[in-house]
Amino acid sequence: MKNVPDRVAEANAQGLQPLGVPQKRITKQALILADEGLFRLEMSLYRARLTRRIRFPH
Repeated sequence: MKNVPDRVAEANAQGLQPLGVPQKRITKQALILADEGLFRLEMSLYRARLTRRIRFPH
């Protein structure tokens, strides 16, 4: 896992625009970042469920 500054530097080197700027197409990099973000969210929900901090109705 790279940290955010590395990712930002990489994106700048590749000439990717920052988020919030309208783009005509979704870059592969953007898809990868979104996928990683979703994965992290799922894992944190899973851990929260394991430790019973969050109760999900069945």
